[in-house]
Amino acid sequence: MVTVPATMAVTEVMELSMVLSEWLLNKFERDKEKAREEAREREKAREKAREEARERLRKEVRKELREEVRKEWETWNRLRLEAKERGEPFKVPPPTGKTGIDPTSQQLKQIRTPEWGTNMVTTPSMNYLILIEDDDERHELLDGERVLVPPPNMDHQEAAAYLGTSLSMFVRAHGLGWVYFASTDVVFSDTDVVQPDLLFISNERRYIRTPANIRGAPDLIVEIMSPSSSRRDWGYKRDLYARHGVREYWIIDPTNHVVSVLALRDGVLEIDQTLTEDNTARSSVLEGFDVNLVEIFAG
Repeated sequence: MVTVPATMAVTEVMELSMVLSEWLLNKFERDKEKAREEAREREKAREKAREEARERLRKEVRKELREEVRKEWETWNRLRLEAKERGEPFKVPPPTGKTGIDPTSQQLKQIRTPEWGTNMVTTPSMNYLILIEDDDERHELLDGERVLVPPPNMDHQEAAAYLGTSLSMFVRAHGLGWVYFASTDVVFSDTDVVQPDLLFISNERRYIRTPANIRGAPDLIVEIMSPSSSRRDWGYKRDLYARHGVREYWIIDPTNHVVSVLALRDGVLEIDQTLTEDNTARSSVLEGFDVNLVEIFAG
C-alpha cells in the first residue's frame, strides 16, 4: 500500500497516482508478454519432442527395411557366386526390395526414394539406394558386391579439388557438357553402381543424366587411387568402364605422384600416357584441355 504524506497537494497526489497506474500497466503488459513467450517456448519444446519421435520412427522403419534388404541381397549374391563357381548360368533376377512392410503404409511413404528417369540401362534394384540412404559413408556396388569406399585423405582431396576445378572451368567455358564430383552414382547395371571421384559427360551423351544419378557411361572418368582401391581401379573398374564405353579413364596416384591416362581402343582401355609431376597431362576426349601435374600434387 502506498502512503501519501498529508502535506502533499492534490495535484501531486494525482500525478503520483498516474505514475503508479502507468507502472502497474507496464508491469501487467510485461507479465503478459513473458507468459506468451513461455507458452511459445513450451510449444517449441512440444514440437521438438514430436519431431524427435517422428524421426525415431523413420529411423526404425528404415533400419527394418535396410535389414530385410541386406538379407535379400546376401542370399541372392551367395546363390550367384555359387552358380558362378559351378560354371552354371544364373538367371535369378536381383532382389525386388519386397519386405514385410506394407509399401502403401504412411511409414514407408516417409522414406525418401529416388526418381528414375528414362531407362537407358537396366534399372538397378532400389535395394542398393535404400540400403545406403541413411549412411554418410560412400558405397559402390561392384559385380553385385557392396564395397565401402574409405574417406579421402588430404592428398586425395587436394588433387580432386584442383583437377575438378580446372576441368569444370574448361568445360563450362567451352559449353562442352557437365562435370560431376563424388559422390555421384553412375549406374551401369543391376550389379554395378560406382561413384567416381570426377566424371565428364559431353553434350552428345546428355541423355544419361537423370535427376537422381547417371545412367550409362560418362565420356571421361577420373579415379584417385588409395592403397585399398588400387586393385579395383586398375582391375575390375578398368574392365567395367571399357565394357560400357567410357572413352577416357584417368588413374591418379597421389602417393607416388603419377597420373595414368587410358584411352578406349577396340573395346579396351589402353594406357596412353604415364606421367610424373614434372609433366603435363592432356585429354584426347576434351581437345585443348591440359593440366600441369605439379599443381595437382602441390599439397
